Amino acid sequence: MKKISTKITAFILIAILICACNAVKRVPEGKLLLTKNEITVNDKNVSDETIFNQLYQKPNSTLLGYRLRLNLYSIANLNPDSTYQAKFTNNPNKYNRKSKWLSAKQVDRLGKSFWYHGIHDFLKTTGETPVILDKEKADKSLFRLKYYFFNNGFFNVNASYVIDTLERKKREN
Repeated sequence: MKKISTKITAFILIAILICACNAVKRVPEGKLLLTKNEITVNDKNVSDETIFNQLYQKPNSTLLGYRLRLNLYSIANLNPDSTYQAKFTNNPNKYNRKSKWLSAKQVDRLGKSFWYHGIHDFLKTTGETPVILDKEKADKSLFRLKYYFFNNGFFNVNASYVIDTLERKKREN
């Protein structure tokens, strides 16, 4: 029973740490994260995949409603080399202590190891970059939807899009 409770506690702790990540961390200031696309035809929401395939921008993928890959990308350090070098630039005595324990060549190579560099590369490749809302792509998607419906027999197509504000840096299209 004790082993099960520790596993459950560890799982809950890891889940809390992952959920605490800021999904909009890598969204530039003044830009918006696309969170959801919604298409309505004659006041009814449409969930047909062929219609959604006409859109140029799709929001980040979700796992049970949680944007795991976006948060993995947000956790990654985009330039771990400079972070490793800054650690020794700010404290030269630290470099000297490590050089006595390891050789200077080994300390330099440690910056390219999995723990300093590889883990961040893994998180960047596994994660997804945030999908930034682009007005030009929204206009292209609208134009493409008009042609899609025209080709399927709807000749008087009136289409428009609305950008709905959820939070700071997050938008729905």
